[in-house]
Amino acid sequence: MNSPRWKANLHEAFMKPYIYWFALVIANMALFAGTDYEILCTKPYIYAGGYYGGYSRHLIDEDGAYHLIQLEAITNYLNVRPMAQTEPSSPLITGGHATTDRMINPFLVACLIQLSFGSLSIDDGFFLLSVLLWLMTIVLVYRISLLFFNDKRAAFFSSLLTIALPVYTLTFQAFKVQQAGPTFMLLGIYLHEKYVFRTEIAITRVFLMGNGIRLLNQFLLMVMVFFLGFYFSGGNLFFLFYLFGRYVTTFSVKKIPQIVFVGLTFVIALIAAHQVNALFEATFVSEKMGLGKILSETVQYVVSLVTFEDVSELRFLNYKGYYFFTTMFPHLLNGLVRENLPVLLCAGAGAVFFKKSRSLFLIALLLMGGHFGTFVYAWTWYYGYMSGGTILLLILTAGSALSSLSARNSILKAVSYVLLLISIQYYMIDMYPSIRFQLSNYFNLTDYQSGKTIHVYHDNIKTTY
Repeated sequence: MNSPRWKANLHEAFMKPYIYWFALVIANMALFAGTDYEILCTKPYIYAGGYYGGYSRHLIDEDGAYHLIQLEAITNYLNVRPMAQTEPSSPLITGGHATTDRMINPFLVACLIQLSFGSLSIDDGFFLLSVLLWLMTIVLVYRISLLFFNDKRAAFFSSLLTIALPVYTLTFQAFKVQQAGPTFMLLGIYLHEKYVFRTEIAITRVFLMGNGIRLLNQFLLMVMVFFLGFYFSGGNLFFLFYLFGRYVTTFSVKKIPQIVFVGLTFVIALIAAHQVNALFEATFVSEKMGLGKILSETVQYVVSLVTFEDVSELRFLNYKGYYFFTTMFPHLLNGLVRENLPVLLCAGAGAVFFKKSRSLFLIALLLMGGHFGTFVYAWTWYYGYMSGGTILLLILTAGSALSSLSARNSILKAVSYVLLLISIQYYMIDMYPSIRFQLSNYFNLTDYQSGKTIHVYHDNIKTTY
């Protein structure tokens, strides 16, 4: 006897992946409802030079509602108004820490405000931008997984893990929008894989009409991607380390024209970005912080180390002596492992047992170089900097590994789903108490706050109390 039609329809509906996507999206958003995302995103931390805070002394007045805002995010907020208006009431701000490197964020918020005909407030604009970046990240992870593995189940698993990852939902109301960098990296990976890496760069046939037009399209695409990446919260750094890992793990003589081609597009984008910066008297954070000196000192350190000379007074990545190796790197690595343990275990096991997961896992390890700023300046909060692009590539690897496991037999299929659920609950439930604990400790900085001035921004006018 056939089952009732409604039961068949219900069963068919629950076989659709979008049902689980939607349910997990709602659950993740509901879980962190009521959390002050701006404070979470701007947790004070210890960096190479001492205590770094700033959130407790700066507020913005948005239609009578006051919000705490971290020091680095102020220029993002103040740049929205001149970008959103045809005749700016205040000049564009190009100074400040990493202001130029995050310039795309206020620009996108200004676009959203214009599209809403001015009905969106600035803080609502940043909230909407963060939500859109999160949804874009989920879609890109799904599409990239399909490109690499041609496996819908792997793409489904990876997208679920991305939804559960709290990096984006925790920072929905953040004005800094640092999470835009890893999202840009995914966009760069998708465009590069689909339109450049998997096609032949036949420079010798460039004058043939069809090949010439295709090559020109690829050239303009990569220049545009690299150019935008300079202003996308450090996205280019992650993307460059990804490209390095991709071409190292797949190197062949046939790939040399493609490597030269991609390198040329980066150089042209870099020149174009510097020309634009010159017009607005803007500089990138790497220029402000003496990156050349840091690299020079690091090279001197390595040379002295390999020649068995004393390095106690020399610096490696801005750290004197052996401090980076004995303290800083273990601390950062411990944070990355502790906060992403199930996904790391699944990705590592996949790299060992499943060949198709191996290449992306190795690239993810190389991508840790994309946290160069973390290492150099000791930004220790993993949500803002440590997870970044590395964990997104490990999520892709873990999704593929779980899918490969589920294809073996019914028992291993059940095991793969259990591991997936463990990974999801680890992000959404196990991490939740520690996040709440950290949040409760933000307000115990009375010694630091006492006797300090408070800055309040009304529109683009600062009042100091």
